[in-house]
Amino acid sequence: MSGHNLLELVRVVDGLGDKDYLISTIAYSAAPTVEGKKPSTVVNLPRNRRNLCELWQRHKSDVAESLAVSFFELRRNEDSILVLIYKPETLNKYLLKKSSMRFLRDYGYRREMGLEGCLEHLKRRYNCECPHELGVFLGYPVKDVIGFIENQGKKCLLCRYWKVYHNPGRAKCIFNAYDKAKKKMACIILDTYKSRGSNKLRLEFN
Repeated sequence: MSGHNLLELVRVVDGLGDKDYLISTIAYSAAPTVEGKKPSTVVNLPRNRRNLCELWQRHKSDVAESLAVSFFELRRNEDSILVLIYKPETLNKYLLKKSSMRFLRDYGYRREMGLEGCLEHLKRRYNCECPHELGVFLGYPVKDVIGFIENQGKKCLLCRYWKVYHNPGRAKCIFNAYDKAKKKMACIILDTYKSRGSNKLRLEFN
């Protein structure tokens, strides 16, 4: 997305009412997940000038309904709420992959915990620090999560949505798909709110 179009998106979204502002902000940030290309996305909602924490408390059910996603609050503090936006079927399928579960077992996760149990365990671990296995929940390749741990976040081959340590060609293709999803979401938001003056976000990914 060009810098000009991004500035236009920011201008339009800033002019929206509170609920539509929240929905549009999360829709753009989590676009790859909304489109089904990424199992989940972490969204940080700070107490900034629009107080996204308060807006989230009032409108989180509207966000889930409008974007056809589920959410799980990972952490709260005085300054922000950290929310995992996800598609249950997509996330569950990714976590149950042999490579994912083999890695996650070392951090206390078990297949029989189910998706909700895994999310609760992730939340408990988040109370101490940002757990490395969060990358698996976000759809990062397990080899790259392991590479990040072993190299302490250094010596990566590529860095965008995550730090890449294996198969950068495949990672670039995934990054491009994520970029396209965000560009598509930006166009939907601009068309819906600016061109057509609608007060409801219409998601059309077909």
